[in-house]
Amino acid sequence: MCAYATRLGQKRSIHWLPVPWRIFLSQAAVQDSDLLLCACRALENVSGLKGERIKGCTGVWVNNEKIAAVGVRAQKWVTYHGVAMNVTTDLQPFQHIVPCGISSRGVTSVKQLAVHEGASDEELIHEYQFGLLDAFAEVFNVELVQSKPL
Repeated sequence: MCAYATRLGQKRSIHWLPVPWRIFLSQAAVQDSDLLLCACRALENVSGLKGERIKGCTGVWVNNEKIAAVGVRAQKWVTYHGVAMNVTTDLQPFQHIVPCGISSRGVTSVKQLAVHEGASDEELIHEYQFGLLDAFAEVFNVELVQSKPL
């Protein structure tokens, strides 16, 4: 599950689209730490999981395993800041790489942590979609407005 915060224009609300979400923020200094705070709050509000930052390591961690990451892209004077949370992610491919260059820690997902036993992938994605959106609205102090699909 991914969300992107985009800085442009003079809007004061967030416009969102489901998967991937594109969140438009204006006149705001989008910081990776704000996006990671959104992931931590979504984890706690939806599942009661305690996500944390670890000094020297990027991302959000639960039980010393990475569950969320951030990324930044700049194109034509617009910056895109993204957060990705492993909700129902297939973790098998991570066994063949060293994620983010951190060999001493693993990668996990909400599904693997089994905090929602019996929930389908679709139910988990739905819960975290709105949990992350609520966290964005809270952290960035904006109103959510659903946009029409492009």
